[in-house]
Amino acid sequence: MKFIASREDLLGPLQFVCGVLEKRQTTPILSHLLLVAKDNELVMTGTDQEMQLTTRLSDIDIHEPGKATIPGRKFMDICLNLPEKAKITAAPDDKMMRLEWNQFHARLVTMSVPDFPKIKADKYEVSLTLSGNTLSRMLRATSFAMGQQDVRYFYNGLLLDIKDTRVRLVATNGYRLATSHTDYDSAPGNRPAIIPRKAVAELLRLVSDAGDSEVDLKLSANQMQVDCGPTRLITNLIDATYPDYTRAIPSGKDRVIVVDRKMLRTALVRIAVLSNEINRTVRLSFTPGKLEIYAENSLQEEAEETLEIDYKGTDMMMQFNVNYLIDTLSVVAGDRITWTIRDLARACLLEDAADPQTLFLITPIK
Repeated sequence: MKFIASREDLLGPLQFVCGVLEKRQTTPILSHLLLVAKDNELVMTGTDQEMQLTTRLSDIDIHEPGKATIPGRKFMDICLNLPEKAKITAAPDDKMMRLEWNQFHARLVTMSVPDFPKIKADKYEVSLTLSGNTLSRMLRATSFAMGQQDVRYFYNGLLLDIKDTRVRLVATNGYRLATSHTDYDSAPGNRPAIIPRKAVAELLRLVSDAGDSEVDLKLSANQMQVDCGPTRLITNLIDATYPDYTRAIPSGKDRVIVVDRKMLRTALVRIAVLSNEINRTVRLSFTPGKLEIYAENSLQEEAEETLEIDYKGTDMMMQFNVNYLIDTLSVVAGDRITWTIRDLARACLLEDAADPQTLFLITPIK
């Protein structure tokens, strides 16, 4: 194979596809990309054997069609450090890949193409199409609430729950929960799927700039495929049963607080500086018209601040992990947030008036 391409044509796709490559590999070929050149098109594929990213570059000057592997991050770093509009020539040289631009010459090791472990697409039973904006909104509103390295491995993923005409995303770590939905024109079929954390991050990168473009999703019992423009993501799913998140959502509106989102978030960020380093606790005291935020740490340092709120109920006091509050307020789209508390010992409900399809739950610290 031999092709010539500009730095600008290569760099974006390389940066995206290399996102799937682990920095430390015990299997050398998993640090490589598979390149396929034919018909003025260059196809790049990267995989970690659990997820695969493939993107197509059109209008590439293909001198000789063929296939080869190349160390992905090294190729990306070389392109990153070339000057703008540089044209790079790539061609095999014995068991190496030769890269040339002007007076720059490099030879990168290649590996056997048949040894490259491509993921085979499954037989998909459910398919649906969403706009990039819709899927991006839902992902941003929920993905932050996933668990990290939780022994209950289903928490380390995002639930895609398709029921009738409603498509919902849910994320939780057992102490906080975020969910967002959109309604579909026709019933695509019922299917729950738990998407692994790494695949969620790559999916969000994929759709972030998609705008109103269509994003096609296909699901089987074990796999999900996503097509967006020239890029395809295939990922294995987490084999587990997600807990019934609907049981955690409180009903009724016993105590309702309305507060300015930005004001509350900035106050919490200031107070968090002196919160306990281990459990990150802040105390919230609600009285009619006022919210007092207080934190102290093991050195007996303390901070407090009082905010004006819209609340007409009885006095109450609760403690929360301040990071959970800040993370939630950071993804809320609107200027004001409605905070519903039914039981002081159970999760409270936070709703965004600007996005009624999204809601958040945070469990207080006892």
